[in-house]
Amino acid sequence: MPAVQPDPIDDRTALMLATCAGDSSEVFELLLHSAALDTRDSREWTALTYACWFGHYDIAKQLLDAGADPDVHESYSMADTPLGVAAERGHFDLVRLLVARGADPDRYSGVAAMRAESYARRNGFHDISEFLLYHSDRPRKA
Repeated sequence: MPAVQPDPIDDRTALMLATCAGDSSEVFELLLHSAALDTRDSREWTALTYACWFGHYDIAKQLLDAGADPDVHESYSMADTPLGVAAERGHFDLVRLLVARGADPDRYSGVAAMRAESYARRNGFHDISEFLLYHSDRPRKA
């Protein structure tokens, strides 16, 4: 029997936990050992979503470099997207990174089914809101 019992409510993966802790060395090790990038927990969050929530730019970049999908959810899925979370929390550097890596600013997400721009505007991050409006409805890569 292990010394510490796993929490049956916390279904985050080791990659998600390392991301939440901001441990880029552990994230790197897990990525070297082929950790599943786009695994979702019970909240439908991925490691990239957690990186965006906590503002861990370097970890988000590591995850994207390893192939994490910035648009892992379908539009209107009621799950938070990494872009929506970054915009809602005011992490402009992450918003720019995600858009540069192909995140769709026109995707509706979250329980409120809003675009990332709306989350930013609602929380007073007008610079992010303007940036996302500028990048919305742009031609996308096929």
